[in-house]
Amino acid sequence: MKLNSILKISALASVMLVGCDDMFEPNIENNRTFDAMLAEPLSIQGLIMNAYARFNDGGNYYSNRIHEDLATSDFYENTGESRWLLMGRNRWTAASNPVDKWGDVRECTQYINMFLENVDKVQWAKEENDNEAFKKRLTGEAYALRGIHNYFFLRAHCGYIDGESSLMGVPLLLESETINSDFNVSRQSFKTCLDQIFEDLNKAIELLPEEYTGEDRVVGQRMNGRINSKIVKAVRSQVALMAASPLYQGASGISWKQAADYAAEVLQGHKVVENGNTWYKNTVEINSLREGACPDEVLWRGDRSGNDDNDYESSCYPPSLEGTGNINPTQNLVDAFPMSNGYPITDPASGYDSKDPYANRDPRLDLYIIHDGSKFKDTDISTAEDSETKDGLNKENGKSTKTGYYLKKFLNDEVSVKSDSKNGRRHYKARIRYTELFLNYAEAQNEAEGPMAGGSLGMSPYEIVSAIRKRGGITNDPYLESIKSDKDKMRELIHNERRIELMGENFRFWDLRRWNEPINEPVKGMRIINKNGTKNVFVIDNLQYSDYMYFGPIPDTEVLKWSNLKQNKGW
Repeated sequence: MKLNSILKISALASVMLVGCDDMFEPNIENNRTFDAMLAEPLSIQGLIMNAYARFNDGGNYYSNRIHEDLATSDFYENTGESRWLLMGRNRWTAASNPVDKWGDVRECTQYINMFLENVDKVQWAKEENDNEAFKKRLTGEAYALRGIHNYFFLRAHCGYIDGESSLMGVPLLLESETINSDFNVSRQSFKTCLDQIFEDLNKAIELLPEEYTGEDRVVGQRMNGRINSKIVKAVRSQVALMAASPLYQGASGISWKQAADYAAEVLQGHKVVENGNTWYKNTVEINSLREGACPDEVLWRGDRSGNDDNDYESSCYPPSLEGTGNINPTQNLVDAFPMSNGYPITDPASGYDSKDPYANRDPRLDLYIIHDGSKFKDTDISTAEDSETKDGLNKENGKSTKTGYYLKKFLNDEVSVKSDSKNGRRHYKARIRYTELFLNYAEAQNEAEGPMAGGSLGMSPYEIVSAIRKRGGITNDPYLESIKSDKDKMRELIHNERRIELMGENFRFWDLRRWNEPINEPVKGMRIINKNGTKNVFVIDNLQYSDYMYFGPIPDTEVLKWSNLKQNKGW
């Protein structure tokens, strides 16, 4: 059953609970108790549906719409108004935190714990075997959801307390709270929180099927879209990669080898998918998806939109195509794309020409970004300051580019937003992609055993990077060959490949922090003036993060309420 259908049914069940037989004289028995709800499996299942629903929100969890990455030097917004953009402009505070997970996770975890404490009291099916199968699967989903939400919780709010040397995590909620509970609780250590996340994910892996297939009413394909054990293993690899990274490694006890092995477990039998870098616009493939099934590139996805969806195209198309050009890639990001021979543009062997900056570049630049001279939807795009169209730099506030670039990734060029020919296509969120998992493995395996070691996957970081770059169009790659035995150079390359392949998928903000790399960088654009043929890089803005901002804050409202809850250093 599709997840959105389940959510709708659960919502309907909740509405039915508050109905009354007599609208003039409501029957007091309609004030349902929790014990009465235990006789209604659909209502009780709604407790974990609350946690599922967070994945379909406005981008606070899994999203391919650019949010957190606006708080980096990779993207700018032509209105300059989003809360994510303002994060990097000295507007990130404990009272205004766009990446806050505190309230969401505490609420979801309360419901999940209530479910786990009552799952044995519910008759899920009349047949004993089916009843046990339902209970097993739903219990596995609950543990998985608690682990996933606590991963986001920990990543957003861990940090160091003034005067203490240990990395601290968050308060762990493992039992449902009542009016008699002690709410004034301290934070657990980062390691304790991490261990609990792994414990929950491992329990889920034991209880859930690898995939939902066949016609079985409990674990058949109609359950696609709900969490299975392969999804949980992928999340476990994400958690381990974070924990093994420089910012956390001293406190986590997780090694690069463990992180590599967790990723390898998910990737066994898979290869780099040929059309995986255009997953968002493979129309025939997207239209064929049924019952929550995923294409080869995607391990877990959200629901498809309707076939009339053109919202993101309307937001991001250049104004000459009647879009509002909202999200603008920066020169910083454009410079990350190598030349077609694989060399970084800063390398003398690359052949890069600053007077002709888009010639002979990695084909992924044209795949993901619209620049001056691009042809998009049979339209010549000029982003020059003296362009004769609205596409030019700063031509029209709130519509024209601020950086000299427009976003192309995530957009389906079959869509038209023009008033006289408007149409749409189906879209979906790819929550976890295999490209990400391959890059997770490549990064961890390079750190653990070096660039040429196959490890538990039997595929080396060198081979993975080569396959990803070949898919992108770098078919002759002398640069990769020149650094294939150099662990440090391979690290730089893998980090850059993540930046390119996962651009706009909200990894960059978190990657820079877990790598403990610089987070302040001037945000740059490209100013082209046709009448004199000049092309000059200019600074649009400056990121203003303080050193303590490698870790996020605890909400001020919580710290003020509870004396045992201590704020992270600097906030």
